[in-house]
Amino acid sequence: MLSTGEFFNPTDLSKVETSDKDKIKFTKNNFMQSTKQLISLGLTIDDLQTLIQSKISESTLVI
Repeated sequence: MLSTGEFFNPTDLSKVETSDKDKIKFTKNNFMQSTKQLISLGLTIDDLQTLIQSKISESTLVI
């Protein structure tokens, strides 16, 4: 930053400090928590599977 003159952006910090393995772990945890919340609101597993399948067919899934 000092040599390039660019400004500090705190969101860039997570790109450097968080490993890809941790990012996947956090994403899976967030997905599971969201799934539990949707089920508690009345969605069924079949509803969730249908939703996920429709989103996969709408876009290319990159893993």
